[in-house]
Amino acid sequence: MKNKNNILMTSMMILILIISISGCADNESKDNPSAGTSDEDDTLNAESTGKTDVKTRLKNIFRNNYNLEYKATYVLKNTDFKDSTMSQYMRKDEIRTDMVVDGIESRSYVKGKKMYSCTKRVAEWTCMDLGIPYQTRGAEEASEKFVENMEAYNIKQLKKRTIVGTSTECYSMETPIEGAYFEHCFSSDNIPLYTKAIITNNSGTKITMEMTATSYSTSVSDADFELPAEPTDIRDMIELDNRWGSG
Repeated sequence: MKNKNNILMTSMMILILIISISGCADNESKDNPSAGTSDEDDTLNAESTGKTDVKTRLKNIFRNNYNLEYKATYVLKNTDFKDSTMSQYMRKDEIRTDMVVDGIESRSYVKGKKMYSCTKRVAEWTCMDLGIPYQTRGAEEASEKFVENMEAYNIKQLKKRTIVGTSTECYSMETPIEGAYFEHCFSSDNIPLYTKAIITNNSGTKITMEMTATSYSTSVSDADFELPAEPTDIRDMIELDNRWGSG
């Protein structure tokens, strides 16, 4: 159960991070199957560019992050587990995140204001209705708060990187919270193709999360957001566990 909970928490952490940095994209389908990441320059050192243009660009990304439609697959690196894969599907009020961690496949879904978690074991899927509403407004307010307080962040434009055969615009930002550092790279249609976060926890340990796209497309379908199994209400499962425990 502990391993399953870790997968769920990691999946939701990544989901929140993706939502917070996503930009708006057009509806034209664009498949990019070639994998791989390379720097157009030897390093990702910050360039001397106009701060006004950089901040204007980032404001546009953060303020339009709910108009995004795409699906992408990433290689995920995290301090707490081995390299894994993650796929992300986004369309208005629908979000799906697939992960494979230590050989266990899991999915999380947001459909409207409902949240679901699904896990595959021995070729069989089980899904849970988490019983809590997804608060889209909370993420929107966080994005708007960032835009309003952008002057308090140390933001730099980085040298372009070629990711999955696509030239990307890259940015770094250090938050007012000591020890927090982020890098984001976006395609020309604002798809997040690279994200890196380094955060220092209360014990002083640095936690690093990095994800790099291996493929992406700006086309998704209704079938992409269908649950693989009929969901069970998590509150019913908790009640059943309590009954067994009291026995």
